[in-house]
Amino acid sequence: MTPFRITCVTCTARLAVRNEALIGQILACPKCGSMVLVERPAGDEGSAPHTETTRPSSAAPTAAPVVAAATGAGFDDVASALPTESALPVQPAAPSATPAPAPMPAPPIEATAGGTGSTLLWVGGSAVLGAVVVAGAMLLLTRGNDEPLAANVAAPPAPVIDDDALPSGSAPNQNAELPDAGDDAALPVDESLADDAAAADIQPDTGVPVVETPAGLPADPFAPDRAGDDAAADSSERPDEMADAPAPASEEAADPNQPRLVIEPSTRRRTIDPLDVDPEGLNLSSLLAGPPPATPSEAALEDVPTEEPADDAPPQPQPTEDELARSAVRRDPDGSPAGAPPDVAAALATHLPAVQIKQMPLCRFLDFATQLSGTPVSVSPQQLQLAAITAGRSVSVDLQDATLQQVLAEALKPLRLEPRADEAQIVLQRTGLPQRRTIDYPVDDLTTGDISAETIARWIESYVAPESWTAGGGDGTIAVGDGSLSIDAVEPVQYETLLLLEGIRKARGLTPKSRYPAKLVSDRSPYFALNERLTAPATFTFTAYTPLRAIFRHWQEETEVAVLVDWPALTEARLWPQTRVACSQHDVPWTSALDAVLQPLGLGWRAVDERTIEIISGAKLTSQPETHIYRKSDKVSGVPPQAVGGDVVLVRAPASVHRKLAAGR
Repeated sequence: MTPFRITCVTCTARLAVRNEALIGQILACPKCGSMVLVERPAGDEGSAPHTETTRPSSAAPTAAPVVAAATGAGFDDVASALPTESALPVQPAAPSATPAPAPMPAPPIEATAGGTGSTLLWVGGSAVLGAVVVAGAMLLLTRGNDEPLAANVAAPPAPVIDDDALPSGSAPNQNAELPDAGDDAALPVDESLADDAAAADIQPDTGVPVVETPAGLPADPFAPDRAGDDAAADSSERPDEMADAPAPASEEAADPNQPRLVIEPSTRRRTIDPLDVDPEGLNLSSLLAGPPPATPSEAALEDVPTEEPADDAPPQPQPTEDELARSAVRRDPDGSPAGAPPDVAAALATHLPAVQIKQMPLCRFLDFATQLSGTPVSVSPQQLQLAAITAGRSVSVDLQDATLQQVLAEALKPLRLEPRADEAQIVLQRTGLPQRRTIDYPVDDLTTGDISAETIARWIESYVAPESWTAGGGDGTIAVGDGSLSIDAVEPVQYETLLLLEGIRKARGLTPKSRYPAKLVSDRSPYFALNERLTAPATFTFTAYTPLRAIFRHWQEETEVAVLVDWPALTEARLWPQTRVACSQHDVPWTSALDAVLQPLGLGWRAVDERTIEIISGAKLTSQPETHIYRKSDKVSGVPPQAVGGDVVLVRAPASVHRKLAAGR
């Protein structure tokens, strides 16, 4: 037969037909895969006689055939994508009078005039969709490479420039230059350099003011004096400057005219190394002081020669199990604060962009202020007594663009306390009170039976600051009147006298005579209430050296008892908030656990009220006896009690004695 050509309606490819058996069939286009109806163009002369196939009587005439173009350039052979002519079944011709089609594996699909177009449209659309999906998948797999992928072929040692990818008329540049060393966009990124660059480029949010270091504010006053301070690099150095550093000479010979780029890992420390951040050791002064000193590298540590013991050296003594069990606390030799005490005036003048605190207990606020300022902040039980508050009183403050002193003053103003610099610390003191005055106390309700006003005066001189009265070497005086006592003394002694008389009245069931809050008046030793809480089992382990401030805060949260710290007394023993210790206790009462950790450090604890304890030095604990109210039924022993009417007795003794009385020992 004479070959003829058809056109694919989907991709408009020109297809050549050389096999007469294909006429009337619907085949896949070798270009796009869509289905094409093979029909001889109308008016094609010189071809072999066309053999008509029979059609059902209901079939409509076929659609008009596609006219092939006159030229044959660029045509694809349809037979190249199909089986050979001998393998295809040929439909035998039959007379039109007997329309019995011969059986075929793939009979030709005929369509009516109304359905041929829609069928081809659906088939063509499906083919286009499939072609798009296949093309997209191939594009992702080959990543734009027009060359087929070669399996199991080793990668070449150097990248090869694809000539096909170049624009027409251009040739590959065999002498392509490396990117310029000053072009940051073309440089390979080193991981360590990228980390430094990211850290250096991080800027604070413009909406939050930046805390600036005030002049004179020292570095972390509690940071141990470690070697290597001079090794810390300047945190303001930029990674861009590191790229301009001279590269070391290469061992291999290189063309001096050929540009080279060598990037070495940065030796600078990050501004804040997340592995070196100790949340318990952070304070405002240490954050403003910059990066910590650089620690020796592993290579430097490997160069340090190790001292081997001599062969004839005696073995080192090893601690026994009993010694290890008794060592409940260990001090970090590098945990003591360095050198001079912190500059309290500079710490109070520290500028803060914004501080907002809502309903924070005073005991927690003291710890927060200590961490923020880097300076011990404390309040004594005596000042709380003068302010008629407890350590659990809530504190709130909301200030912007203020100094630390302004924040403390604003937060403590409702509590009638104010911060004051006391040498190397910040202490809170009661405001608005005179230093000394004379007050008349009615005692007629207490003078019953054999108890007279003179008797009550002797109680006061014996159980309220005995050293402050003239009989004890002080300047305080008591004048006995008709059913009253006129007392001339300093303000703290006046408040202790008031609380003693009100406590006796409360214990005996009498009406109060003052406006002091009745719930703050104690009618029984606070060690009884604390004993119920502190006899619970305690288990804690601080294997790593931890600041004392963090350990005290942990005790406060676990026992639900406010913990005040007499930092002025602790600093005399060279103990600061950041002094680091390691300690542990397992399944022992809290009273025993506190003693096991505090006593080796020369410390102790005493009761302030039913929900508060104070950690003080061991010297003050034994030298300052306390006066508390008991009942005769409490079986007070070991110390002479003073009966004050009814079933009430007074006991003045050190804290250790009061603890034994509360425990029933």
